[in-house]
Amino acid sequence: MRRRIWTFRFVILALALTAPAVASAMTVVPIADDDLTLSVRVIIEGRVEKMESRLNPSRLAVVTFVTVRVDRVLKGPLEPGVIVLRQMGGRTDDHATEISGAPRFEPGQLVVLFLNTDHDGALRVAHVSLGHYRVEIDPATGRRLVVRAADVAALESVAAKSRVTDIGYEDEFLVAVESTLATRRDEADAYASRVADVPMRTIPPDYLPGPNRGDGASPAFTYLQPGFRWFEPDAGGSIPYRLNGRFAPTPTRGLDEAKSAIATWSTVSGSRFVASYAGSSSGGGLRPNGLNEIAFGDPLGEIDDPVNCSGIVATSGVTATSARSTVINGQRFVGITEADVVVNNGFDCVLSDPILLAEVLTHEFGHTLALGHSSERTTEPSAKLRDATMYFIAHNDGRRSSIRIDDSEAVRLLYPADLSSKPLSLLSGTLPDARPGIPYAVDLRAEDGLTPRVWEMVAGSLPDGVRLTQDGRIGGTTSSVGTFAFTVRLEDARGAEIDRAFALRVSNEPAPFLLRAAYKSASQKLQITGVHLSPSAQVIVNGVTVDGTAVRYSASKGRLTLRGSQAALGLVANRPNTIEVSIDGQRSNAVSF
Repeated sequence: MRRRIWTFRFVILALALTAPAVASAMTVVPIADDDLTLSVRVIIEGRVEKMESRLNPSRLAVVTFVTVRVDRVLKGPLEPGVIVLRQMGGRTDDHATEISGAPRFEPGQLVVLFLNTDHDGALRVAHVSLGHYRVEIDPATGRRLVVRAADVAALESVAAKSRVTDIGYEDEFLVAVESTLATRRDEADAYASRVADVPMRTIPPDYLPGPNRGDGASPAFTYLQPGFRWFEPDAGGSIPYRLNGRFAPTPTRGLDEAKSAIATWSTVSGSRFVASYAGSSSGGGLRPNGLNEIAFGDPLGEIDDPVNCSGIVATSGVTATSARSTVINGQRFVGITEADVVVNNGFDCVLSDPILLAEVLTHEFGHTLALGHSSERTTEPSAKLRDATMYFIAHNDGRRSSIRIDDSEAVRLLYPADLSSKPLSLLSGTLPDARPGIPYAVDLRAEDGLTPRVWEMVAGSLPDGVRLTQDGRIGGTTSSVGTFAFTVRLEDARGAEIDRAFALRVSNEPAPFLLRAAYKSASQKLQITGVHLSPSAQVIVNGVTVDGTAVRYSASKGRLTLRGSQAALGLVANRPNTIEVSIDGQRSNAVSF
């Protein structure tokens, strides 16, 4: 069985609080060497000669042409000589297109490249940048190394018998590639036949050889220094995002997860950044079209398909222009004009979990704000940086779309606003009972303070199978029975703390628990919503049991309804009324309205 290890990978420059800059990243499930070998059209060894970035009017984006002198062909119908790759992204004097995880080339760089083709036959690095290896010399042995062109540590294999090479000796690596091609020739031929109708061009059809052209082209994939940002929030504007969720694998077609990610980054106290959900879209992709979009299913076919549930899960990109710029804390920023998130097709194996998808979208959405990674070290010593949602490795800890302290500090730096806020307040008191063997989920509530807020358990224990997440959800399934006492600490981004003791009772006969109550004067109905309710409930209003009035119960809504005038139900106008419920001798908590 494949063990899925996935990471937000491939960033060159992380966001430093003293020197803001955009960073590039994508979400991947590491692809095994043999799967990479069999899922590409061409494998070559050579040297990068030059890069030319140009604004492509038909694509409305900057593309970079990379000239490579091929010394050796391991796979594909090429001969040694010169080829030109076309890679999305790059910068000119006035425009920039930043694609998450795009390959970073340098003149003179020795490379081993795994290549595929665009629809028009232009060659490009396969799986965004997973197919890009630099060739370097091991100073300890003098042997040549292949180093995956990303600033990350080697990751554990995705399968017990599969190998993922982020760094290794070149001769051993290429022998393994040739062995895979020889022993699995049928699979290699099958892939070649599937793409045989797509032409293969050693020179892209839109490439014009000669000196750098356009409006002052410069080497590809360097940052338009010092960074990017949106300007609309400075004047109180909101950044609209649309969603193409046609191929999303969750019950809401990605809508709940996308809205949650947008809302998370838009409600950071002390930050002016605000984005909004602007409705559905039938498009999307990394080519600018005037819309900010989150799209599932790789609608433009820009990402290679996954192989055995590995490869590129999601990526993002921004387009910027120097026509707008500003200075914040002494640093110059240019204006983002469009941002897009693209989720690859074929990853239901990973993203059908709405909790996991929410974390992926929140991370990728953070990159469209021009935020980098909190850290790129697998052994990061700082718990604060490790815990950030913008850390380069996904946590998969049930956090959903929540962000952490370091994330909020970064967005406040790029989009500063007044940091004033009301004092932190913890609203939750008693907890509803849990039933053994039945899933339990309760969100603790707080308000004010400086967001984001973080919850942790500082004393006591929860029943086996139930845990508290840092965004305040108590959830899980337990077979234990009893009452479990514990203390929770709530901390906001300013460092204010509140401790509160709770007790969670697990019982086969749970007590009723009320969430809210309201009286509708027009229809003369008292409606009470809660859990563990039943038609036999006795309703207590302001300390007095309501008699002579039928109680209707809706199990699907978890609601009790009583009809009658305020006087008949014991309600008092123009002052708070307290509601309780009693079932089989067990009395609920009280709610007021």
